[in-house]
Amino acid sequence: MSYTWSKTMEATGFLNSTDTRLEEVISTQDRTHRLAVVWLYELPFGRGKRFLGGNAAVSRVVGGWQVQGIYTAQSGAALGFGNVIFLGDLKNIPLPRINGQSTGGSI
Repeated sequence: MSYTWSKTMEATGFLNSTDTRLEEVISTQDRTHRLAVVWLYELPFGRGKRFLGGNAAVSRVVGGWQVQGIYTAQSGAALGFGNVIFLGDLKNIPLPRINGQSTGGSI
């Protein structure tokens, strides 16, 4: 089992022409939490096992088989607001226009 907690950042460009450092933002590839669980089970067939261990020929064919599984879970993409500056008032968040019409909020 493994767990990863991370943050992927990327430098995308300058905010304006006078900046000397690139703007760093959370990458679209960022997946903060990731859990991977791997399991392996040896099937109980063949020599020395619970089933079909008496016959040597059968034991060679069915013995030593394993079943494996992998489960992976991860957090989703980071929530981005584009080029929006949030000043603390939810009513003043600029929202996109669809076909020239506002989708709500102020523009």
